[in-house]
Amino acid sequence: MIKTKKKNDNYYTPKWVWKELSFFLKEKGIKRIYEPFNSIYDEKSIESRDTLRRLGFEVVGSPLYNPMTNENSFFDNSIDQDSFDAVVSNIPFSKKKWVIEHLVQMDKPFCILIPPYALCAKYVKKLNMDEIGIVIPSDRIDFDNCKRPHKHPSKWEALFLTYKMGGELIMLKKD
Repeated sequence: MIKTKKKNDNYYTPKWVWKELSFFLKEKGIKRIYEPFNSIYDEKSIESRDTLRRLGFEVVGSPLYNPMTNENSFFDNSIDQDSFDAVVSNIPFSKKKWVIEHLVQMDKPFCILIPPYALCAKYVKKLNMDEIGIVIPSDRIDFDNCKRPHKHPSKWEALFLTYKMGGELIMLKKD
């Protein structure tokens, strides 16, 4: 089990970000998405699955994660690799190093949200530069935080790190 300092990873991506990204994913021929980061304790965590489905993707997911027992952890999950074209997710930022390493080990295309500073991390720099790309949303993302629902959403810089989806820099545009 991967242990990190207690951090709040319960920040959720608004629908407009997934909508912007959908054009890129469709252009890359992605039809079936694996979205693994969903929790039994937070209904909001499955909104990305629902949004991606409404945008026309087939979304597969592992059973919901139980943080109390670590049951259905992404790191222990053995999903059928042929059931999806790419992993697309807003990953838990506190576990980004391990998530990226695990995704690369899976050797499937992925498109994940990360903070920009993570591009300078050793675990990203050691990736094959011909296999990674960056997709930048049109605006800062106003993440929803389920732990503080009455607080205004937090606007942060974030971008998508891609793997095996073309080594390019893409700037998304508002439609």
